[in-house]
Amino acid sequence: MKLFKHVICPFDNSDFAKKALDYAAQLAKNDGDKLTILYVMINPFIFEGGNPILSNNVLAVDLLDKMRAEEKQHLDAVMSQLKLNYPGLDVEIVLRENNDIGDAINELQQETKADLIVMGSHGRKGIKRFLLGSVAEAVLRNVDCPVLIVK
Repeated sequence: MKLFKHVICPFDNSDFAKKALDYAAQLAKNDGDKLTILYVMINPFIFEGGNPILSNNVLAVDLLDKMRAEEKQHLDAVMSQLKLNYPGLDVEIVLRENNDIGDAINELQQETKADLIVMGSHGRKGIKRFLLGSVAEAVLRNVDCPVLIVK
């Protein structure tokens, strides 16, 4: 009996996220699960309320396009490395733009009905909390599936 069928691993290129991705890939590979890697790009031109500013500004649009291209290139390298290290792994990468990373993780989990999230205890934002990062804490409070925190 498979314990988990779909694993999500939020990824931000931090050391904690890299360790979490390794755990998630091993879990998915060993059990024949699907692995979805979620990368959330912070959009500096979106207000907290979700309304875009500078949406018609040519420089802002150009900057966002460059940011997206850089992130896609980096994620393609991550995918290549995963395919090399875990041949046959069923993996996809999802790139989302959202200024609330916890919400983006929760939304993807609800959309995909993933039954496990494997994530690092702290991300690129630095240590905002003493024992557990703020994003990890938000995910633990809000998602409807088990969460494996890797430190």
